[in-house]
Amino acid sequence: MRLGPVCVRIGAPITVDDTEKGVRQATRRSRVAVIARAALPITKPDSAARRRISALACSRWGVVAVSQWSFAEGLWWPLVPEVTLFLVLLAAPHRWRVLIPVAVLANVAGGLAALLLTSGGISTPQPLITDDMRQTVAAQVSQEGVSALEHQPLAGIPFKVYAAEAGRADLSPIAFASEAVLVRGSRIAVLGLLFAVLGLALRRRPQAYLFVVVPALLAFLIGLGLVVAGWS
Repeated sequence: MRLGPVCVRIGAPITVDDTEKGVRQATRRSRVAVIARAALPITKPDSAARRRISALACSRWGVVAVSQWSFAEGLWWPLVPEVTLFLVLLAAPHRWRVLIPVAVLANVAGGLAALLLTSGGISTPQPLITDDMRQTVAAQVSQEGVSALEHQPLAGIPFKVYAAEAGRADLSPIAFASEAVLVRGSRIAVLGLLFAVLGLALRRRPQAYLFVVVPALLAFLIGLGLVVAGWS
């Protein structure tokens, strides 16, 4: 036997005639009312913000938003794709099959665009990037080539800095993109799957969406500030 939630509603009193026929009719009406009310779905309290984000994630505009955010981060945008994946997969975890590959490919494409622009002499804007970051990445790229990307996931230096320095060093775009899919893509994929698992766990308490998202975003922003300060 599988246990489930039970909802009891007390309705208006039923008038019963003293006759045997009246008793039978009243009993029949009460049974019908109980069955009808038992068939009503019992909905859990939900967050309006979670519902809106979930609807966006399940639409084509969700794919567009994730792809544009991820592409821009590979080129100039300071916030990593993992931020947008956190927001959407926490609300719609079943969309991981679509949104994680979109984030990976778009982010690599943005980095490739930064490489090509920089190799052509066009510098892309890089907000929150310090000289120490650039010098460190330039030294790594000159010594290791595209393999320097292996330092990126743990270095705290944005992917776009590696892409720009790879362009200045005239590295192969194909080799860079292949390495970026393996290194940068694996980090996005692993974190995206963790966010989807957290989203599945949050289905038991969907009303807690904002109580999870807001502190996590604040922690990310504080961490970003500490990273920039540490490289200054």
